[in-house]
Amino acid sequence: MKKPLHVLSFTCLLVGLTACSSGVSSSLASSESSLSSSETSLTTSSSSSVDPYKGRIKSAELNVLDLIGAPYRSDDPEYYEDTKTPEEYYRKDKLKMYYLDNIDDSIYYIDVESFGKLLESELSEGYAASSENHDSVSSWTVKKGEEVAFRITMDAKEETLSLDGELDSDFLKSTRNGITGENARAQIVNEYMPGHENITKIYPFGQYGFDVFQVDGKYQYPFALLSLALSLTVERGFVFNTPKMELVEFGSQNQLETGLLAMPDGDTVAPKFYISNCHSEAYGEKDNPTIIHQPQALTAFNKKLFYFLMDNFYGMASQKGIRSMSNYFEGFELSANFLSDDSETRFNAYGRAIDMLNDMHSGVSPSHNYGESGFSDYHYEQGFQKDRMELNWYLAAERAAAYKRYNEEHGTKVKVKDMLYSNDGKYGFFSFDGFDTYNHFPEEGEPIPEKVFYSDTFNYFVRNLEEAKSKGVKRIIIDDTLNGGGYVTIMAKLLALMSKDNKSEIFLRSDDNDAILRTTTRVDANDDGKYDLADCYGNDFKFYILTSNYSFSCGNAFPFYAKRYNLATIIGGRSGGGECCVFEYTMPSGMHIRYSSPYHVGYYDEEADKYYGDEHGGIPDIGVAKNGFCQPYDVDALGAYIDAEEA
Repeated sequence: MKKPLHVLSFTCLLVGLTACSSGVSSSLASSESSLSSSETSLTTSSSSSVDPYKGRIKSAELNVLDLIGAPYRSDDPEYYEDTKTPEEYYRKDKLKMYYLDNIDDSIYYIDVESFGKLLESELSEGYAASSENHDSVSSWTVKKGEEVAFRITMDAKEETLSLDGELDSDFLKSTRNGITGENARAQIVNEYMPGHENITKIYPFGQYGFDVFQVDGKYQYPFALLSLALSLTVERGFVFNTPKMELVEFGSQNQLETGLLAMPDGDTVAPKFYISNCHSEAYGEKDNPTIIHQPQALTAFNKKLFYFLMDNFYGMASQKGIRSMSNYFEGFELSANFLSDDSETRFNAYGRAIDMLNDMHSGVSPSHNYGESGFSDYHYEQGFQKDRMELNWYLAAERAAAYKRYNEEHGTKVKVKDMLYSNDGKYGFFSFDGFDTYNHFPEEGEPIPEKVFYSDTFNYFVRNLEEAKSKGVKRIIIDDTLNGGGYVTIMAKLLALMSKDNKSEIFLRSDDNDAILRTTTRVDANDDGKYDLADCYGNDFKFYILTSNYSFSCGNAFPFYAKRYNLATIIGGRSGGGECCVFEYTMPSGMHIRYSSPYHVGYYDEEADKYYGDEHGGIPDIGVAKNGFCQPYDVDALGAYIDAEEA
């Protein structure tokens, strides 16, 4: 399940390279300056009378390359038309930060107030921010009226990071200036359950050995530590392009992967390749620029940050019986390889660490900035993933053959996502493999292109159900067997569509403080501006959901909720589990981590005060594998099988 732009959700480059312009060394020299020792003080964790930071702290002014509004999807009308140079994405003001000893290490430090000011220009309408500093405690707070949407508090003496506010918030403007289809045609209400309100979450960081120091009376913290905390609430990421003195800010990882930047030679390149090319030119070996040695200080910092992240925010630790993720990794002697200067050895260690968890929601992608190329998540085949992929290949082939037979028999050209009908007119059948959204709708009154229907799950659900209704079909089989997940918000909309009262309820529980958030969703399927019974189909159809062990994440939660609320009969095989929302974080080196978050999607029984998840998958009401039945995509055979089982 994916974490969305500003509404919770689940999961789970074909552009050329171009060289950066020269002049890196002169740019660095002109933008950095040393601070006198009188401006610094001891780190709070040091008991020595000697200042360990004397003469080491230097300042740098970085351009903020702001990609928040950058197009990154080919279905965005501006994707090919609005390509800008990196400089055209710069914010007006530069950002002053600090570093220790060597700027090439790309480990930057910032005070909490300055970190907040970086974000204040992006606050959504109705939100206001403020900063406070008291002795060793610094905080940045965002409020809407009197309600705290987000607060980060750093205590240098206690060495703790604290978070307050919503489990999920829209206090920052989303990518592409708020253009999103996730919450389109939906009315969404969030509320915390009594006794499970969202109280302060406190995370100690002293044991990890992060440097913390003062400049002009303000404590400076690793920028990456603050940005990691921010990423738990809103979709926001940062990566440093030190050779060009840039802090690159993005809202979606896709803006790094598939966005476009214009280069001086007229070529266009994805931002991540622009950044890696700059590193190659500045730091690559003379005879082979693709060989880039990651600074040892940055390598060591990455390990600390990875351990902090996994210890505090990995949502499957307790279910796996792991009390300390860092101790768990150390037990497998991965520590030395995390610190390797060899990019392949180093990345293999991180891949192995994630692989051991056997968790389909978690994965790691390489840092192209430092030569970690040629790998992918699938390089480390977890047992669970390997089995699921083999099942996927088998089922995909079976389904393709079934659609081909249907078209040959009926003289049609239907595709996956289109409706199939049984010969007796009793059953309709369609497949969907994800909970997706089309973000760029035409203006009001303009026709909706066909691709919108195939790209937006909610839209083709409505289209298919309207078509089946017009044909007098009363039973709908929804094929979920190859569904690997997607946005929780879309799933909630589909459940409301299938209800009798145009309402769905999903729950989210936080491991950190046992907060439980209930999200109630209603939909406007007919676009009349109302959220009433005319917008749902539970009174028109009897629904069946066909599942397999590949039905994962939202593909697992969908039948879980449908069964819980008596919206559908579940048929097929046991679903594949995966109850955690997925969070993502880009390390300072550029290595990207995807992980099961502390937020679990499930059901809360208020009367019993008990929370139910579905991490291990659900058992179907009707199993199609028994009695030798093996035609799950033949609508006639499947309909006859259901009739016999229900007789």
